[in-house]
Amino acid sequence: KATDKPDYRENGRFLSVRLDASDIGAWRREYTPLILVVYDAIKQQAFWIHFQAATDNRSKTFLLPTTQSVDEAAVRTMQTSKTIGFRSTTMKAYRDITYRLLADALKQNGFSEHSTERYRHFAHENGAEITWGAVGDEGPVQAMHYTAAQSTVDYYDILRRDAFDLLMMRLSGKQLTATSVS
Repeated sequence: KATDKPDYRENGRFLSVRLDASDIGAWRREYTPLILVVYDAIKQQAFWIHFQAATDNRSKTFLLPTTQSVDEAAVRTMQTSKTIGFRSTTMKAYRDITYRLLADALKQNGFSEHSTERYRHFAHENGAEITWGAVGDEGPVQAMHYTAAQSTVDYYDILRRDAFDLLMMRLSGKQLTATSVS
């Protein structure tokens, strides 16, 4: 989205943008991470947020932190989000890995959780971010969510390559086994 009438709030800390309710509803139903980018045509600068993590308050107005400008690191985060979507096309679950174990593994590796009623969002100080819909902690992790976490941890070099699977096996005490979910 672009604007030539930017509305900055809180002494310039946020760029405020209002979206159509029909767009918001459609985007909320997306299962892959969506990123809202707003371009300030006056300053010729773009800012971004993870859409799902920002939608829980039911407002049509979104505040994009001006500290989150679109730069090389932000584009890398966006590319990772797309890669995750393409790599996780099968609907399988890791029956021995629960969402609680996955969240614990992320937190043990420097991620902080910023969850809402509808989404669980994890962020790392190096810019890595992972979001999935709010699900029960004890349910089996869907392959797309496991792949999202694994791809992000690998891409941002948070653990050495392939160490994520070993960590998850250690936490669960079992071999990783993917099973079809009907």
